[in-house]
Amino acid sequence: MKIALENIFIALSAAVLLSVSCAPDIKPEGSAGTDTEETVVPEGMMIKQFTASLADLTKVSLVGSSVKFSESDKIAVYDGSLKNEFSVKSVESGLATFEGFVTEGSVDFTAVYPYSAASDVQPTDGRCSFSVPAIQKVDSSVPTDPDAVVGLAVADEVGHLHFRNAVSVITVSVPDGAKKVTLSSNESIPLAGVCSAKPGDMPEGASETEVILLPASESGQFTAGEYNICTVPAHLQAGLSIKVENDIQQAIVKIDGPLELPRTSLVDLTSSFKDVPWIRNFIGSAKELRDFAAIAQDYESSDIVGLSSDIDLASEDWTPFNLKCTLDGLGHRITGINVSSADYRTGFIGTIESGAVLKNLVLGSFDGSSYDGTSSVTYTGTGGAYLGGVVSDCQGTIENVKSFVSVNYKSIAAADCHIGGISGNVGGSGIITGCEFAGTMTLSNNTSSSGIQKAGGITGRMHNGLADAQTVKNCSFTGVITNEDSRMEGVGGIVGHHQGGSIVGCTSSGRINMNYDGSFGYVGGVVGYYQPSSPATYGITVSDCTNSTVIDSPQRVFAASGIVAYAQRAATAPLTISGCTNNGDICLKTAPSAMTCLGGIIGYSQKIGEGTSDMLRVKLTVKDNTNNGKIECNIAGTAQDLYIGGICGYISGTVAFDISGNTNNGNVTMNGKLVRTGGIVGWLQSPGATVSGNLNTGSITQTNTNVISASGGIIGFSNKSLSMSDNSNKGDVKINCSTASDNYAAGLIGLFAGSSDTNNRNILTITNDKSTGSISSPGRAGVIFSALAGATYVNCTLSNVCVGGKVKGTEVTSENYSNYLWSYMNSTYHTVTGANTCEYISK
Repeated sequence: MKIALENIFIALSAAVLLSVSCAPDIKPEGSAGTDTEETVVPEGMMIKQFTASLADLTKVSLVGSSVKFSESDKIAVYDGSLKNEFSVKSVESGLATFEGFVTEGSVDFTAVYPYSAASDVQPTDGRCSFSVPAIQKVDSSVPTDPDAVVGLAVADEVGHLHFRNAVSVITVSVPDGAKKVTLSSNESIPLAGVCSAKPGDMPEGASETEVILLPASESGQFTAGEYNICTVPAHLQAGLSIKVENDIQQAIVKIDGPLELPRTSLVDLTSSFKDVPWIRNFIGSAKELRDFAAIAQDYESSDIVGLSSDIDLASEDWTPFNLKCTLDGLGHRITGINVSSADYRTGFIGTIESGAVLKNLVLGSFDGSSYDGTSSVTYTGTGGAYLGGVVSDCQGTIENVKSFVSVNYKSIAAADCHIGGISGNVGGSGIITGCEFAGTMTLSNNTSSSGIQKAGGITGRMHNGLADAQTVKNCSFTGVITNEDSRMEGVGGIVGHHQGGSIVGCTSSGRINMNYDGSFGYVGGVVGYYQPSSPATYGITVSDCTNSTVIDSPQRVFAASGIVAYAQRAATAPLTISGCTNNGDICLKTAPSAMTCLGGIIGYSQKIGEGTSDMLRVKLTVKDNTNNGKIECNIAGTAQDLYIGGICGYISGTVAFDISGNTNNGNVTMNGKLVRTGGIVGWLQSPGATVSGNLNTGSITQTNTNVISASGGIIGFSNKSLSMSDNSNKGDVKINCSTASDNYAAGLIGLFAGSSDTNNRNILTITNDKSTGSISSPGRAGVIFSALAGATYVNCTLSNVCVGGKVKGTEVTSENYSNYLWSYMNSTYHTVTGANTCEYISK
């Protein structure tokens, strides 16, 4: 089904300042207003004439740059007692002369153009009341409604009215056959109605949020051309929308804000609004929607179908269909959705094909803000599948879609499955933008030993194949994910399994419940599991995202984080996490004996064994992020490693990582064994890594039982060559332990290990760093580092390190600070130079 397209060119312009030198039409002798018959003056009144000039666009009947007064023009003149009607007498040399009656003895005059807009109320304190009509009529010869162009003036001592415009003028290019143009603010800002203002000031008090332009022609249709809409001047933070329509079609253009509509200015947006297509087919009922779904495969990608009303499917069984065109919900809602399927493509829509678009739609809600109580999509199969509350597989675009649909995974699948609140999968050239999942997702127990599942609030899996693609953008998760599936490997508030493309500007503020007891699992406020197969040249980012989702698990997870839980060793493209903020608390209450990694921004990059094949082999960049959430782990009694960081938990790779410009404000509290904690990084194993410009203000507290632990205000533990610069620790670092053995606490780096090769020493450089927190440990403690690990080789260079605070309860001062720079180093294996450049700094 091919749908024709027409172009709508929309230009937005406010009134353009026109000088009084514009060439007006001069009335010939004997024209209206020049007859010589004696005028009868009412009792108590006197004849008065005013000359009028045009400070700006007070008329819109234009020829070139000329401004024309017509014979029918009238103004209202207030004389302090009455509202008086004045008509055009003549026009000469750019000045219009108006004549009428005023009260005898009156000397102060205020005028409103046109007379039809003026209120009967006399001006108070110079403020005139007037009306900008919400419905305006025009034709091709006079493209502006004369009643809508309002000007205000105050007469001077010689009876001259210098009119100043009180409205904005918007120029719209309307296609032939249109019957109605509607202009509205995207944030319900008033654009018409009764206002008041002093001449030259911005009007106040308007109440109408829409202005409708209608054709004055007998046919009831516009002839193609440019027409003007008058509005109250306004600042539109969210922009405006223009809808052009007739009986069978419409086109909508949204102009993003902020946008100014001043009295005198020019805002030309013509180039932004080309090639806007008509929507010709409309769906207005459940039957029509089912009929469309049955033939959707016959449409083409250029076709556009719109919803004309809300639709209730009444919980009757729905069969997913493939979307090949654009389906525009136009802000309407679909409720009563009922999908239960064992098909590997399960969703309200099966596949959105490349080039197709789903947009401007709400699913599963009658009012757009709460669940309808029935809408659900459920997968019951046993094979690999994409399950999505809105779409199973997105290869096209999903834009501005909000879903309250309940998503249920009730499968014992022996193959991988991906579950998403909006889409199960987004791949190829697929994009999801401006969408929100506000529903519930329930992931039930899977007893299969081979299938691995991943779930996300927006999409279960993303693997966009385009270089530098912003695959998921400006989306939000406000719902609830409850996982009871021990095979659910990755869960994210936005994306479960990240295999390509970038995530930009997303927010996660729902809740994730990890109610299972399994041997592995990764849960992140934004991303659960990062494992791209994209080329190394692709730029993959998670940027400008915010997490407020609380991750509160009574069971063990392998890694948890506010932004990205896990970067897997098989990743082929570098990952940059930048400009993100975590406000959510990350709390683990109990766990079996197993490794656990927690971080405010990233939890874990893989190292299972000691071989390099178990480490991340592409660059990880973590920069300019902020953690405000608390990181808490209470799993006393376990005998496994815990790696906890305010920014990064456990970071391991074969290339140099960059961790810079981050701030941790969250407190880190641990109760367990074999703990490494850091205000910025808990464990860092990356040759030649750079850690710079980071700030820690959070406190770090460890409680353990005679098992090796390392804690640092910046880094807990590292064992590869490392460059640290311009970092600052203001937080307290404390280890609570019954014995002194193998416990290391420091203001910058808790414990640093070297190389076993005397000819290939690890290099540690610390430059322009500072620490002013209180350091406490029953074992080793120091301001810069507590110790360099025993029989390993390290060259450490210090430069301009500022130290302060306390060490084991003793105040560090300008006299004693050199005694507390570190606790242990063995001159046989370790060299430390530059201690003489260190200096004391007060807290």
